[in-house]
Amino acid sequence: AAAAAAATSKPQPMAASTGRKRAAEHAAEDATDCKRSALECGEAGGSGEDGGCRASAPTVPKSPKFATTRRAALKAPPPPQAAAAIDGASRPGTWEGRATAPAPFNLTTERRGAYAQRVLAQQLADKDAADTARRTTRARPLPASLDNPPQLPAPTGAGRELTQPVPFALRGEVLHEHELRRGAARRGEEEEAAAAATRFHARPLPITHFNPMFEIEPSAAALTVTTAGATHGARRAGERARFDEAVAGKAAEETAACAEAAAAAAREEERLRRQFRASTVFTAAPVPDYDAWALKGVGAVKPSPALTNPQSPAFATTRRTRSSALR
Repeated sequence: AAAAAAATSKPQPMAASTGRKRAAEHAAEDATDCKRSALECGEAGGSGEDGGCRASAPTVPKSPKFATTRRAALKAPPPPQAAAAIDGASRPGTWEGRATAPAPFNLTTERRGAYAQRVLAQQLADKDAADTARRTTRARPLPASLDNPPQLPAPTGAGRELTQPVPFALRGEVLHEHELRRGAARRGEEEEAAAAATRFHARPLPITHFNPMFEIEPSAAALTVTTAGATHGARRAGERARFDEAVAGKAAEETAACAEAAAAAAREEERLRRQFRASTVFTAAPVPDYDAWALKGVGAVKPSPALTNPQSPAFATTRRTRSSALR
């Protein structure tokens, strides 16, 4: 029944180490749990009326057996009694061998640090030495002058003759000079041959045994004289000169016309300017002669009316004031 129930149940989630558990494994675990429960109930004093345990004993905590705990126990220092037994002070006959002496670690970083410290110390020492040398004052010798001429070292070969330079007698130089002379002679011969080839020498008529049937009489006509003929280029040059002359004349006429138009425009502008200036001059009009206008049919000027005499208005208050004074 347990196996059938496990087969029809939902698949359990994936376990951390074994993956998804099968139905048979679940059934075996359930049976193991039932047996453990029965044993715990028996140790506690039997089962109750309902078949369950009457009273469960308190659960005693047990430390799990972790690998980390075992490694910590192996690496932990021994207790004082064990240390005394190891040292052999309390029981010298029970330990054979020597105690492990701790040795310092041979780390690469420590060696690099020591090397860097030595290099830094050497650099600081060199810097201090350079500063000390720079602060040390050294007197410089006087410069060479007439008052203090330099002391030249004595010549080592005193009394011997000076070495006279002698030019080298090399075979290559002799061959080079010979080649230069031969090249100059060859060029002279070539130049003479070229000059001789340019000179004209008339050759005599070839000897012939031809016997003509008639004799050629010498001609008395004058020799033909060459004249400069009219070429196509000369004709085109003349046409071009006439065309350029016509174009220049037309351009001169256009320039003269433009100049005349500009002069006429300037004269017209000057006339308008003078007319405008004359129109801006203010001229006061004379006072009209009204008597002369009256003779021309204009009515005479009317005389000015008499001045108005002011009169006080007849207010009722004034009348009442007068009546009160009379009373």
